[in-house]
Amino acid sequence: MLGLVVTVFAVAILGLFSSLFALVVTRVPVLRTPVEHLPAIAGELGALEGRRLVDAGCADARTLVQLCRLTGAQGVGYELNGPVALVAALRLLLTSGTGRTRVRWADYRRSDFEDVDAVYCFLMPSAMRTLADKCSEEMRVGGLLVSFMWPVPDREPLRTVQLGPRADPLFVYAVESLRSEQAERTGSSVSP
Repeated sequence: MLGLVVTVFAVAILGLFSSLFALVVTRVPVLRTPVEHLPAIAGELGALEGRRLVDAGCADARTLVQLCRLTGAQGVGYELNGPVALVAALRLLLTSGTGRTRVRWADYRRSDFEDVDAVYCFLMPSAMRTLADKCSEEMRVGGLLVSFMWPVPDREPLRTVQLGPRADPLFVYAVESLRSEQAERTGSSVSP
């Protein structure tokens, strides 16, 4: 019995440290996209049958699973918070989401976006510029970055969509425009 108590305590402490680490590193708390917005978000992403969708900061993977079902995409979610990534992995197992989606306990900033067609995020403003730069440097031509609630600073979206009765903003960026705006900002040429 004592061994079980010690194990549970150790796992709880590890989870707490993992959560604090994720919050300190990213400055992004666990956020969930309102479920009623998912069909409209999927409409903005378009048909992605067999193409790759990344959810940068996927939390419990609920949004990723639904967006993949609605768009036909193959999804990868990145979650830096260990206990939340575990919940996401369990969600995939329990909802048969493993065929179309997978979750990685990892930092999306250290992941490869070269074969990614679309990125969805609900992050805080402090993370948006870094994510946009990563998308512009690594994603394929024709790719999209779709951000719920927060725009990319100093970047012009392709369109802004108002969702639901509160008119929550959804910002849609074309990778090509992110590249050209990054090049203008840095005074360099950014190759596709």
